[in-house]
Amino acid sequence: AFDLQVITDSAVPEAVRNLSVSSVSSTSVNITWQAPSNSHGISLGYTLLLENTLTGIQTTTALLASAASHMLSSLDEFTTYRLTIYASTRIGDGIKSSATFLTCQDAPTGNPAITTTDTTARGFIAEWSPLA
Repeated sequence: AFDLQVITDSAVPEAVRNLSVSSVSSTSVNITWQAPSNSHGISLGYTLLLENTLTGIQTTTALLASAASHMLSSLDEFTTYRLTIYASTRIGDGIKSSATFLTCQDAPTGNPAITTTDTTARGFIAEWSPLA
């Protein structure tokens, strides 16, 4: 009898699972995911791509292989973003998972300057300046 050891080559990882984006504030979100069901080798980490769909500005963030969440901050409020995340092995980048999300809009601050004119027993005209 003899022992036979077979070592197969790595492949690119499958897609991350259960990608989710939850709002923390009007300018930040928390992203969570589960590791691919099969990484096809030793995972080197995750790459997170974020694109502001209004400006087209893209940012890339490298994350550790042990990561399962990441907080994105300093986002523009009431803006749509496209998020893409994938795992990597020494063979290459895995299958991409994507989500699109809209950041919240803050409530306006301050008080508008309201003036009334033509006041009569039956009505009036109200004018106000928009909030900054």
